[in-house]
Amino acid sequence: MSASLLPLLIAVPLSAAAACVLLRAHPRVTGTLLLTVSALLTAAGAVLLIGTLQHGPMAHGVGLWPAGIAIPLVVDPLSALLLTVTALLVLLAAVFGVAVQDIRHPLFAALVLVLLAGVQGALLTGDLFNLYVFIELM
Repeated sequence: MSASLLPLLIAVPLSAAAACVLLRAHPRVTGTLLLTVSALLTAAGAVLLIGTLQHGPMAHGVGLWPAGIAIPLVVDPLSALLLTVTALLVLLAAVFGVAVQDIRHPLFAALVLVLLAGVQGALLTGDLFNLYVFIELM
C-alpha cells in the first residue's frame, strides 16, 4: 500500500457515513455498507501492517502541501496493528449490531462509521492539533 493512500483510511468511512445518512430509510443497505467498509478497512490495516513490517514507517502530507502546512499522516508497525485491531473490532460489533437488529436505528451505521474514521485518524495523525481534531470527531 502506498503512503499516498493513507488519507483513504479516513475518507472512506466518512464518505460511507454520509451515504448512510442519505440512505437511512433503508437499514439493510446501511448495514451492508457498514459491514463492507469495516471489512475493507480491516484488510487495509493488515496490508499496512505487513508493509510497515517489511519496509518501515510511511508518511504522507495530505494535499501535497509543504511540510508544516499539510496534515501529516504517519503509520508505523504499532499504529498499523492498532488500525487493524480497531477495524476488526468495529467489524465484529457491526456483525453483532446487524444480528440483534440495532441497525434498524436510522443513524446507527453512520455513527459507527464516523467513530471509526475518528479512531483511524487519531491513529494516523502526525501532529497534536489534528489528534485533537480526530478525538473531537470520535
